[in-house]
Amino acid sequence: MSNNELDEIQAIFFEECTEGLATAEAGLSAMASGDASQDVIAGVFRAVHSIKGGAGAFGHDALLAFSHAFENVLDKVRAGDIPANAEIGQRLLAAFDVLADHVNAAIGRCDMPDDHQARTMLDSLLEAAGRDAPIAEADRTAAVAPEADDFGFVPVVATSLDFDTPDGADPDAAALADREADDRPWIITFSPSRAAMANGAEPLLLIRELERMGASVVAADADTLPPLRELDPEQSYIGWTLTISGAVDQSEIEECFDFVAPDSRVEYRRNVPETPDRSDAVEADPAGSTGLHLVSDADPAARTGGTSTADIKAAETASQTIRIDVTRLDMLLNLVGELVIRNSILTDRLPPEEHEKVELPQLGRLTREIQDNVMSLRAQPIRQAFSRVPRIVRELCATTEKQVNLEVQGETTEVDKSVIEKIGEPLTHMIRNAIDHGLESPDERAAAGKNPIGTVRLSAEQKGARIVIRVSDDGRGIDRERVRQKAIEKGIIGADASLSDDEIDNLICAPGFSTAETISNISGRGVGMDVVRTNVEALGGRIDIFSTPGQGTSFTMVLPLTLAILDGMIVQLAGQRYVVPLSHVIESISPQPGQVKALSPRSEVIDLRGNYVPVCRVSDLFGLHANDRRSPEESLVIIVESEIAGCIGLMVDSIDDRRELVVKSLDQHLYPISGLSGATILGDGSIALILDIDALVSSAQAAGGSKFTLKGVAA
Repeated sequence: MSNNELDEIQAIFFEECTEGLATAEAGLSAMASGDASQDVIAGVFRAVHSIKGGAGAFGHDALLAFSHAFENVLDKVRAGDIPANAEIGQRLLAAFDVLADHVNAAIGRCDMPDDHQARTMLDSLLEAAGRDAPIAEADRTAAVAPEADDFGFVPVVATSLDFDTPDGADPDAAALADREADDRPWIITFSPSRAAMANGAEPLLLIRELERMGASVVAADADTLPPLRELDPEQSYIGWTLTISGAVDQSEIEECFDFVAPDSRVEYRRNVPETPDRSDAVEADPAGSTGLHLVSDADPAARTGGTSTADIKAAETASQTIRIDVTRLDMLLNLVGELVIRNSILTDRLPPEEHEKVELPQLGRLTREIQDNVMSLRAQPIRQAFSRVPRIVRELCATTEKQVNLEVQGETTEVDKSVIEKIGEPLTHMIRNAIDHGLESPDERAAAGKNPIGTVRLSAEQKGARIVIRVSDDGRGIDRERVRQKAIEKGIIGADASLSDDEIDNLICAPGFSTAETISNISGRGVGMDVVRTNVEALGGRIDIFSTPGQGTSFTMVLPLTLAILDGMIVQLAGQRYVVPLSHVIESISPQPGQVKALSPRSEVIDLRGNYVPVCRVSDLFGLHANDRRSPEESLVIIVESEIAGCIGLMVDSIDDRRELVVKSLDQHLYPISGLSGATILGDGSIALILDIDALVSSAQAAGGSKFTLKGVAA
């Protein structure tokens, strides 16, 4: 196998490590909360076991050793020898942090962690469970397989073994029969399937894993090895017989063979005298007192002693999924975008009566179906971004000595992968801000009559074509007077500046702003919330801040579900075309005389079936119609729903069309512009700017000097 192929396989292993860590962390967090079922514990065990298996296969010895120690403890938890309570969950979460660092070190993201304290804690848990002391480091090193020779072959070490009278055993058959089962060594026979190596397996890696557990190879069966001229290097011909201490749990041996092909031959049994009576018993009852497990084609689950139906179903499900490089999905999405543009070009250039002749409507439906399926391939649960938050909270609690209860909602909300990849850093800064600045110390909370344990809530929900992510706390709220004074000290605002509460709250996102008195590894440099706003705006979203002194603060990120394609309404403003995202549109109206009423020179409302809805003249916000301001009766009002002010009306000149549009980011070529979320290419090759509805509402509020007070009144 070439180095490139090994690198590709290892990259897949690292992806699986990331998924396994997320599963393990969720399960251990549930255990730490006192709510862990056997299924959850089993899921954590499988995740750590998979990491251990891959670590051994790719030679990451430090990760292998630590994950093996972790797995031993989880096995005792699974068996009930160690209680799955909150205290054990907290201790295992601390060890999990070290495991995650080991994975990152193997990937190359950080230095090798110091795991001595965590290993000592894991060993103490095993000892408390009644297990013998773990293998010493020197013994662990001695158990490693011999080094390969110049040709890459590992020599098979053959030693004599008397199966009838093992070392230290009483030769008397009756005495041997009375010995405890755990004192008898295991005899393991393993013959990989003929096509194992052709499918990418390496039997010697499994042998080495057993040797690390203390096993010794006692024989190699090469009877089926053909002459050299007939040998196929991608076929397997050799079988092995090994012996291992009886103190090793049967489950540990079984787990070594989890990924062995079903048509491989695997046997493991206790070493017993081959007297006629005992031999007959073995043949009559292979799953009885001898603990014999035989893997056959008919029952691939037999090696774990369970029924095969569920495993077979799982295998069938797994066989229907494949891993795809995300760059290929990106390329496919770009091609779908080009298809959308070409369809738009045909629609614009052909007269309406020709559309049916060339089946343009059918082409449009087919294009939409392709787009929806491609987008579903890229959609992923936001839990991938949320999964790192519990660890961040634990680290901050240890650093700040605060007690925090983390509540998470909406983890299953799906969003485009590109969005998930880019919200990690803003999310981290908001969590840090909530705990370090928002929550009081336990003593301060108790003095204020609050629960000493603070609460941080993290939630996600889909609203139309946007996703709303909120981080809130029940802390002290924003001290606006202190924020104002700090902003003046740092020269961000003038001493005579007149600011509203919202404007003061938003000062915390200004570059270089911080209320921390000293710089720490958590805060104090004034870059955290600035990074949040910059990254969110670069995604075509916005961040809203709401705070009540003494009660808490919430930060809300409003982001597009996807950065690729949207349905839009093309409108005219002063001879230029703009796009209104259709997900915001409720209805459009041609105002009748007197239907639009002016409340002030800068404020208008429209009478909509007995309800008054604020109206925003988009042309005024963009500085258009400077010399030719249209009357309401010459315009159209599009009623849209805004996160900020409920329903409002956007006054435009006319509506041209409704289209499916490919979104192009402005910040790649220009910079984020308030009121615009991107641009698109129309069918005639011209460019139309896409309106950011919420940003327009904010601009209209600022221009009008007050908030819109009528909300949610559209029928």
